[in-house]
Amino acid sequence: MVEDSLFTPRSVAIVGATSNPQKRGNSTIRFLERGAFRGAIYPVNPKYQEVLGYKCYPTLKEIPGPVDHVVCCLPAHSVPALAKECVEKGVKLLHVYTAGFSETGIPERIELEQQVIGISRQGKLRILGPNCMGVYRPSVGLAFNIHSPKETGSVSVISQSGGNASDLGRMASARGLRFNKVISYGNAADINETELLDFLGRDSGTKVVGAFIEGVRDMPGFLKTLSVVSRSKPVVIVKGGTTEAGARAAAAHTGAVASRESWDAVWKETEAVSVSNMEELIDVLLVFQSLRAPAGRNVGVIGIGGGDAIQAADDLEVAGLSVPGLKQETQAAMREFTPLPGTSVNNPLDLNVMRQGPELQRILELTAGEDAIHALIVVLRVDQTLGNPKGEKTFAEMMDTVEQFHATSPKPMIIVSRALGSLEAFAAGLKLQEKFDRIGVPVYPSITRAAHALGKFVRFVASSQM
Repeated sequence: MVEDSLFTPRSVAIVGATSNPQKRGNSTIRFLERGAFRGAIYPVNPKYQEVLGYKCYPTLKEIPGPVDHVVCCLPAHSVPALAKECVEKGVKLLHVYTAGFSETGIPERIELEQQVIGISRQGKLRILGPNCMGVYRPSVGLAFNIHSPKETGSVSVISQSGGNASDLGRMASARGLRFNKVISYGNAADINETELLDFLGRDSGTKVVGAFIEGVRDMPGFLKTLSVVSRSKPVVIVKGGTTEAGARAAAAHTGAVASRESWDAVWKETEAVSVSNMEELIDVLLVFQSLRAPAGRNVGVIGIGGGDAIQAADDLEVAGLSVPGLKQETQAAMREFTPLPGTSVNNPLDLNVMRQGPELQRILELTAGEDAIHALIVVLRVDQTLGNPKGEKTFAEMMDTVEQFHATSPKPMIIVSRALGSLEAFAAGLKLQEKFDRIGVPVYPSITRAAHALGKFVRFVASSQM
């Protein structure tokens, strides 16, 4: 059983450390430095006396004192000998970054992977990989790229794909998603998806679980574990290789194989949330991380144009949400300060006065005050606002108004940032994104994506309350 201590090392050795900045044996040390790793860092390579200012040891056994975590940057044929050294040294976790094992489909390489696992079982050594990025855990300074946020969050992700795990930090950082742990496990020769899912299900620091899975070694065990975990916390899964071509790619990538029928059972027999790709995974994890649960599925949409309003209503209905009309007295109250031409005070609301702070504040209050409205989607037209006189001042006022409203709002809220048409609008959209990230309001680039993520969130909330 995987326990937290496995991912809380006091020391990390990088075997295959090098002064070449293009090699993983060099970048791994830099990633640990950027993450402010709190323990000891030990480069290992008989060719060097020093790497990046650290004393470099010729072998693992010559490191004084204990080593908890070893990162292997050696060729595949050298890994069995390293595994033996790790067993003798009492290492807890050997992260095999190296590829070229069972994922190749070559019998000799499959046997080489089995040999490594056999050696590890002569002691208490656990193997992560081969063919993976390892562990990103900001609270202890473990990192596998320079782009991942240093702040700790409540979302943890397991990924069979190393590239997807690494890209997740890059893509999610700008969206305000913050991680507790991201674990890339590759071929799953030893530590696999079921063990990791069980661990995250018991992990108090993890409130939401994400996963990218190509194949499962023990589907009955996985299904049993997922059934338990998905009843206690959200589990959002991208299943890679759902098409014939994708399945071939998955088999070539990590050697993963899984039938479509077995995954149909996963969606039917558990509370896991299915998403189609990494972009959607981020969208859905973001709403689970940031949004408090609405009381129902009715959504008030504010600040959208006439044609867009039709599409928004369709998107929300398709996502399993509802767009109820507002009460006549609410509409009448809005009409008191809303010009009739070119506007609509029903739901969705098409309002020219979106650019005005006091009127926007009142619109938000009136819409949120409706008992029939359970959540708000506020569309902030960055491009249109900047195109008006005093656009920058109006844009800042608009953001401040929404921020102040959110501080006391009785209803959960999502922002859609429409930042099209110019580099100026794009830059302002990033500023908006950063502002609302800080206060925990999820921001989406389109109402379609916002509706899709919110719909999955509301369905999960409803099913968990049954």
